[in-house]
Amino acid sequence: MLDVASEARGRSEADREARAANRPILIKGRNRNAVLMSVGYRRSILGTLHLPAIPGMKESIKQGLRAPIGKCKKGIPWRHMLAAFCALILVLFEGVVMAEEETKRMELTDWVMSGSVFEPVSRTTERLPLSDQQNRGTWVPYPAMTDEFAGGVLDPMKWIPRNPGWKGRQPGYFWTGNVAVKDGFLELTARKQEVPEMPKSEGYHTWTTAAVQSQGVVKYGYFEIRARPMKSAASSGFWFYKNDKDYWTEIDVFEICGAPGVSEADVAQPSVAPGVADPSFPWAAGVTNPDFPRIFNMNIHVFHTPKDRTHRDRHAEWRAPFGYPDGFHVYGLEWDKKELKWFVDGVLVREVENREWHQPLTLNFDSETMPGWMGLPRDSDLPSTFSIDYVRAWIKEGDK
Repeated sequence: MLDVASEARGRSEADREARAANRPILIKGRNRNAVLMSVGYRRSILGTLHLPAIPGMKESIKQGLRAPIGKCKKGIPWRHMLAAFCALILVLFEGVVMAEEETKRMELTDWVMSGSVFEPVSRTTERLPLSDQQNRGTWVPYPAMTDEFAGGVLDPMKWIPRNPGWKGRQPGYFWTGNVAVKDGFLELTARKQEVPEMPKSEGYHTWTTAAVQSQGVVKYGYFEIRARPMKSAASSGFWFYKNDKDYWTEIDVFEICGAPGVSEADVAQPSVAPGVADPSFPWAAGVTNPDFPRIFNMNIHVFHTPKDRTHRDRHAEWRAPFGYPDGFHVYGLEWDKKELKWFVDGVLVREVENREWHQPLTLNFDSETMPGWMGLPRDSDLPSTFSIDYVRAWIKEGDK
C-alpha cells in the first residue's frame, strides 16, 4: 500500500509537471495506470465529443482526410491535434457501428431448398392453399385478391390492366392491349411491336409487354396462383410492392425467364455473329443462361424507410427438375409477421425471417424486358404469353 503522504506529494508533483509540459502525464501504479491532465485538456476532450453533432463537421473531417499530407499546416498545438484525432476516431467509430447495424439488418435466417428431389403435394380441396390442405394456418378466403378469371373481361373492381406508377422496364413498354382474359385465363403477352403511345424519348422501343396490378393493398396472408410462364426472355413475374413517401418495399414471389435471350448488342447489330458483338455475355452463341427456364428467381427488397434510404435486397434461386414454361404449376407465398415462405406445387422452397416486410402492398403480375440479366427476347419466341389460371388469397383467422 502506498504511503498517503507520498501519494499526495506524487500527485502534486505530477500535476505541476503536467502544467509545465502542457501535456498529459501517464502515472503508473502497482495495479493500474492513470492519465493526469489539466482542466483545460479535459474541457477540450469533452468538447471534442460533441464535434460530430455540429452540422457539417463530419463531412469536413472526411474531406480533410483526403487532403495530401504535404498540404497540412505545420506547428499545430498538441492539444488541437489531440482534439482532431479524437473527432476522427468518433467519425470512424460511428461508421463502423452503422456498417455493423446494416449487416445485422440483412443477416436474416434464409433457407433455400437444395437438391433435385421434388414431390408435388396432392390437392384434396380447392378451398385451401395447396401447401396447407389440413388448414393448420386457420386460413379464411380473402375475396379482394381472389379471381378464377371465369368471365371474358378483367374485373375492374379488383384489377388495373397496367402499372399506374411505372411504364415498364426499358425497352419493353407496358401496353394495355397485351392484357386479356380468355378461356378462363388471365393472359399477359409480350410482342415485338411499337405502338403510338410508346414514349420513345424515355427509352421505350421495339417491344411491348404487360402488367396487371391489384386495386387494393394487403399485409400478410397466403397467395397462390396456378400459372404457366411465357416461353421467351421477356420475364413472367408475380410480386408485391408499394412505393410510398416513407416506405418502399417489395416481395418477388418469382421472376422467371422462359427462354434464353440475346444480348442488346446482338439485337442492335444482327449482321455480327451472335456473341461477338457483346463479349460480356458468358454463355455460348450470344444468348443468356440456357438454364433460365428451370430457375425460380425469388427476391425481397427494401428500397427506403424513414430511417434508411439505401436499397437492400436478398436474391435466391431454386432450380427445378422441369422447365417452368412447359406446363402449369402452382406457386405460393405465405407472408406473416415472422416469416416469408415460397412454395412450388405445394413444396416449400425458401423460408426467410421477416424483419422489414410489414408494409401493405399491391399484388402484381407482369412481363418485363431485362436486357442486362435475362437478355432480350428472340424474334422466334414472340409473341409469347404468361397464362394465369387463377389467383387465390387467404388471410389467417386472427388477422381479419
